[in-house]
Amino acid sequence: WLGAETIGVAVAILNLLWVPVVAFAGIALPDMILTIPIIAAFLVSFLHFVTLYRLRVGISRKQTFGAVLAAMSVQWTVARAVGDGIIKEHLPFARTAKGGRARRPRNFQAFWETIVGTALLLGAAILIVTNRMQVHEVTVFAAVLVIQSLPFLSAAAIAFIEGKRFND
Repeated sequence: WLGAETIGVAVAILNLLWVPVVAFAGIALPDMILTIPIIAAFLVSFLHFVTLYRLRVGISRKQTFGAVLAAMSVQWTVARAVGDGIIKEHLPFARTAKGGRARRPRNFQAFWETIVGTALLLGAAILIVTNRMQVHEVTVFAAVLVIQSLPFLSAAAIAFIEGKRFND
């Protein structure tokens, strides 16, 4: 749990904070050694997940896409739980809601994921627009931000479709 989810959220937030430095100060580009592993890890994880599900679970491509979406959507939740476990002592175990229509929450369940995912996409757009000299590393950094937005936006998508009739 400390690995991909927690470190992934931390790196995404740090990269988001780095966008104004790259876009507006024109300095301190993230080295390719820091960006390429993020892309490679995402591709390997995605292909591994899809391959295993297609071979072992025997589901359709549409269902595989849904499973990938669901798996990515818990990144923020896992990272937050790890952070709470490290920072706070003696937290009680709280059973999480498992869906259904019995007790629907009044607020949007993926509010912060939507904010972070949208900010990452906005950061990528800012980098592309301000990259007037067409620096390749800036384009790669923008691609990394788009990739890092996917788990956050998948949580928003899951929260959006959870109460919808076609999700039944």
